[in-house]
Amino acid sequence: MRSRPKLAKGLVVFSMAWLLLLSSSFGSYWLLWPLEHQYSVRTAAPKHACVVMVLGSGHDDALMGEARHKLSTTALARLTEGVAQVKKPPAMIAYWS
Repeated sequence: MRSRPKLAKGLVVFSMAWLLLLSSSFGSYWLLWPLEHQYSVRTAAPKHACVVMVLGSGHDDALMGEARHKLSTTALARLTEGVAQVKKPPAMIAYWS
């Protein structure tokens, strides 16, 4: 990149800005938004479903209190929806990560 110093500087600035965006909560929500909202909320369980798997979304160890107080808003919403799906018939098994 010695022959193109402007390109090299631009790539360094772009990569640092991209890393900062992806490491922020805004950046992660921006990336997750299309994935989280492409499917509608289920009102009834599929006929042959037997497992509800809820993937985690992070927590904050800096917060004091019980484990449920440390969950992020997204994780708490996923957990609540998973419990609601398990309570609907037919009986299902729940897995949390």
